[in-house]
Amino acid sequence: DDRSSQEVADLAKAGIKVLKRRNLESYVLDDAVIKKLCDKVGKPEEYAACIQEKQKALTDSVSRGNAPDDFKKASSGIYLSLKRRLSLTQCGNNPDPFMRDTLAPLITSDMGVYKELEEEIFGDDNDENNGGTTNG
Repeated sequence: DDRSSQEVADLAKAGIKVLKRRNLESYVLDDAVIKKLCDKVGKPEEYAACIQEKQKALTDSVSRGNAPDDFKKASSGIYLSLKRRLSLTQCGNNPDPFMRDTLAPLITSDMGVYKELEEEIFGDDNDENNGGTTNG
């Protein structure tokens, strides 16, 4: 979202943490997660093309008036391109179950995106260094 620094500070005072990235989709659709998906389905050679298609979906989303880091708005395009390129079946009928059932389980404690989320969610405070930055 586009919370201001003051909004984030007010939420922190109320004990509410705000993630650094705009939305959860940006964590689940992280390049490292896509790399792991390519490896899991036996198509590591498709990784670079998958990332290019992810970037294209984000660019297309921006051309529709969305923010460049709004993965939620770009998730349909990313989902369709990954499904097509990797010949995925039974991976979810739309972006939400795809991200929940196929991608989220790939995020493990040895990954940077996991560590980033862990710090932002379970860190001691919610300031610029530990979650709670503005997201836009």
